[in-house]
Amino acid sequence: MNRLYIDIETYNAKTDLRTQGLYRYAEDAEIMLVGYAVNDGPVKVWTVVEESLPGPLQIAIRDADEYQIVAHNAAFERTVFNQRKDGPFRRLADNPNWHCTMAQALLHGLPGSLQSLSEIFKLPYDEAKDKEGHKLVLLFCKPLSDGTRATRKTHPTEWEKFKEYCQKDVEAERALYKKMPMWNCIPFERDVYEVDRKINDRGFLVDVELAEAAVKILAKEKQSRDNKVWESTGGSITAATQRDKLLEHLLDAHGISLPDMANSTLTRRLEDPDTPPAVKELISLRLESAGTAPKKYSALLKSVSSDGRLRGTLQYCGASRTGRWTGKIFQPQNLPRPALPADEIETGIKAVKADVADLLYESVTPILSSALRGVIIAPKGKKLVVADLSSIEGRVLQ
Repeated sequence: MNRLYIDIETYNAKTDLRTQGLYRYAEDAEIMLVGYAVNDGPVKVWTVVEESLPGPLQIAIRDADEYQIVAHNAAFERTVFNQRKDGPFRRLADNPNWHCTMAQALLHGLPGSLQSLSEIFKLPYDEAKDKEGHKLVLLFCKPLSDGTRATRKTHPTEWEKFKEYCQKDVEAERALYKKMPMWNCIPFERDVYEVDRKINDRGFLVDVELAEAAVKILAKEKQSRDNKVWESTGGSITAATQRDKLLEHLLDAHGISLPDMANSTLTRRLEDPDTPPAVKELISLRLESAGTAPKKYSALLKSVSSDGRLRGTLQYCGASRTGRWTGKIFQPQNLPRPALPADEIETGIKAVKADVADLLYESVTPILSSALRGVIIAPKGKKLVVADLSSIEGRVLQ
């Protein structure tokens, strides 16, 4: 089978790939460059906005069944291509014969970074990922600090280097494809990788109304909590998240020395009957501020796609030693276990959406932490079925 090695460079003025995730980023991404090579042929770079579709790519699209498409972090290229509703990019995305060299590396306990892999396998300079490329990506792939955009016309010298960077990525991924081990790339793992792709492509529907209401009310509660900290410390601390200042205040004002601000440490001190009420109040405010719920609701809203689904939350072989999935963005595999009964959570969700939760609860953080799983909802006409495998590792090992 022929192989098409490919790498793209994109621009996005609206969305940050690192904080908002691939699928949200792909909705607004503009493809600038496509680096490609067929088999062992020369690497070429197609400037999309200036040049017509190159012949080798036309052939690969036309004869898709005869080509395997190889890319490093292939999910990026395939997802960006998939957002194009028609034309050559969409047809490339629909090709079932994708091979990801990053997944190949992770499957064998290797790092996923193209630069790290290039160093590990001692690729020659002309095949190694350009270490200066990061600066070029910052220059051309996102708006400049003043809101303008760098282009071939504004930065012609840097643009040529940017094209070389794209070319070297293709050279590096082709070399790594040949050098990296393949013994774990068995049909079963290929099937697992395909399941991973389908899960990430489908995503899950989220209760955007709940998330928006939660972010709003949590912001109000944070401000109220910070005001209490400011009052309790005589204005020396403005927020419960100021760890070092809080430790210093507890020692100076109350003679209490804490080794850290870990939840277990604070909980023990809170349960100590000899702890002064003023200290208990500060500790309680600190514990409330340390919850993960506010960050998760915000992360969800930033990354949700335009159709209300959150995608790309699983990383194939993210755990290097075990090969298990790890979570990304919203971290759906690491949601807090509800501490409240289901009926109370349901009542709390209704109160949050109606913006009256602060009238029912002294603090909304516990209810929103317990309600976090409820932000994943079933589409209309569907239902969610939840299942878990008890002690699955031990059972497999038997």
